[in-house]
Amino acid sequence: LLTNLVQATGCGFLFDMAHAQLTCEYAGGNFKTYVEQLPLYALHEMHVTGIGTWSTGDRGDHVPFASADWQRFDWCMARIQAGAWRIPDIIACEYGGIGTLKARCGSDKDVIAEQIPRLYQAVHALDKQVNPV
Repeated sequence: LLTNLVQATGCGFLFDMAHAQLTCEYAGGNFKTYVEQLPLYALHEMHVTGIGTWSTGDRGDHVPFASADWQRFDWCMARIQAGAWRIPDIIACEYGGIGTLKARCGSDKDVIAEQIPRLYQAVHALDKQVNPV
């Protein structure tokens, strides 16, 4: 459906890494297999965040990256670097939030200070691929 929509309209595609993983967990699918079926040739925006347990006890996203999240992120970045996916115009880290989302997920400045440099390096490595210095 999504590929047909993108092809028919020529619109761009927003890929949310955590939502794809949560979909696979719910539906019993494999993350890489599922993601490779998406229209990532039209990727314009990518959202990245960790998956974990919220303060409510539910499983969800917008939490700090854990090891499995970094592995998914690194795989996605490798697919972009290999030219299998379009280099997105925007890569947004979605840790924390405001209001009830912040209460569920947190928004710890120490987590941000620890994790953003790694994300920054990976994203800016793509800049060098597109615009070599």
